[in-house]
Amino acid sequence: MMPGMNPRDIQRIMKQLNAKKIDAEEVIIKTKEGELVIKNPDVTQMGVSGNTVFQIMGDIEEKSTQEDSNDVKLIMEKTGKDEDTVKKTLEKNEGDMAQTILDLS
Repeated sequence: MMPGMNPRDIQRIMKQLNAKKIDAEEVIIKTKEGELVIKNPDVTQMGVSGNTVFQIMGDIEEKSTQEDSNDVKLIMEKTGKDEDTVKKTLEKNEGDMAQTILDLS
């Protein structure tokens, strides 16, 4: 909460902004350099000036696209599988390359 503000005032403001909590397990923001993965997010959606605004707080983990690309290429070479299959399996195994190679071999 905001210090010095009455909780009722905060609730009134949140209602005016049409704010609501979103139940999310993970939020991924893709950038040119990679991805920002937000674990255990606290997500609030609001309507402001005709736009939808999201406020996201949580544990941030950065992933580089270059590293992911090299991992996928290496696993493709080792297993002979296509890129899409490798990416899906690598994601399922939460980036564990060894387990992905075992699963695809």
